[in-house]
Amino acid sequence: MKTKDEQRFSTPTPIRLDIKIPAGDIQLTTSDSGESVVTIDAEQKVLDEMRVEFVGSHLTVEWRRKSLFNGWMHHDNALNIRVELPHHSRIKISNVSGETILNGEYGDVDVNTVSGGVRLPRIVGDVTLKSVSGDLTADSIDGSVSVRSVSGDVSVEKLHGGRVEVQNVSGDVRLGVAQGINLDVDASSASGEVSSELPLSDVPAEGADGPTLVVRSRTVSGDFRVVRAA
Repeated sequence: MKTKDEQRFSTPTPIRLDIKIPAGDIQLTTSDSGESVVTIDAEQKVLDEMRVEFVGSHLTVEWRRKSLFNGWMHHDNALNIRVELPHHSRIKISNVSGETILNGEYGDVDVNTVSGGVRLPRIVGDVTLKSVSGDLTADSIDGSVSVRSVSGDVSVEKLHGGRVEVQNVSGDVRLGVAQGINLDVDASSASGEVSSELPLSDVPAEGADGPTLVVRSRTVSGDFRVVRAA
């Protein structure tokens, strides 16, 4: 049976959050409440192996065993972590599998996963993802994006500028561009299709007034597509 552990910390300013777990679902959100709240749902034997520590401005949530996999696979529905933290905090997440959902305003986000999916309903900040087969799905990103993946798909419904860098082997890339954003695109795929609803160029339009979205994408067999965001 799952139980809940909740811990609260006074955090009037942005913090650094590190989460390191072998597997589990993670949900983060930012607020101006002046505190950080860590809620962990798991069986008691899993909770006993978790460490939640706040030192200075650094909040750590991690699996304490030296080996991430030692004993972990004996737990069913192992872990669900929810964290509320201040706007503009910096995030680093390492896990093997499980869904990661982030909503809010961050200084930067760094996710390293094997097969876990990353979903961003609405995020302000820079995002870095390293993955083998996990997908990145985002409704809206106001910041830069860097993705290195083997077979994970990248889908962003709306980008507001910044820089997007994607290196992929077989995953598809779909990028939505907000109204009023200019494009500077250099994209290629060895055997996939490259297409766009907008003119593609490696040079922004002369005299363009709005911000520029710089896109650099390389895939082997995945498709690359740019669309106009709704």
